[in-house]
Amino acid sequence: MKQGTPSNKGIEARTLTSLLVAVVLIFLGNTKFPALPIKFLV
Repeated sequence: MKQGTPSNKGIEARTLTSLLVAVVLIFLGNTKFPALPIKFLV
């Protein structure tokens, strides 16, 4: 039953990391190159 907790935390960390990367890419895109982050996300 305790096998579900590590994978859940891993998924949470992954989601947080991808969210952070997306925010950074969008921030960089707004200041320097708007088309690049969109290509990375799509």
